[in-house]
Amino acid sequence: MVVLRSDAHAELVGTRDHPVLVDGVWMELEEAVVGGLLRDFNGTLETRHVESFFNLEVDGHMPGQSTHSYVVNGLVASGNGDSPVLNARFPRQKAWQAKTAEAGCAADAPLAIPMAAAARGLMTAGSWEMAF
Repeated sequence: MVVLRSDAHAELVGTRDHPVLVDGVWMELEEAVVGGLLRDFNGTLETRHVESFFNLEVDGHMPGQSTHSYVVNGLVASGNGDSPVLNARFPRQKAWQAKTAEAGCAADAPLAIPMAAAARGLMTAGSWEMAF
């Protein structure tokens, strides 16, 4: 698990491979934390038990017609959920990127979106546990 803390928001706990948008590039949460790329958060890698876990699929009924993402405590997170269609079309995790490359499919280019566009599908939780 990755634990993100900030002075302005509650603690967030997410999977190490959950995709987040950092400076216009999708990357896995662990990569963003290890690289020190989440300036507004103090991130740590931890092992912990999580009672409730969510993996949101945003606008899964209309592939490609939205950003398929959401904002959680100021961080843009991927909303592909467990949808094979969305994950194949927008491979934001290394596992899906490998599957796409193996199949010889051309994935859509990384999707850089302004915060206002991401906020249209504003959600409060995704592959996250929210601790207050």
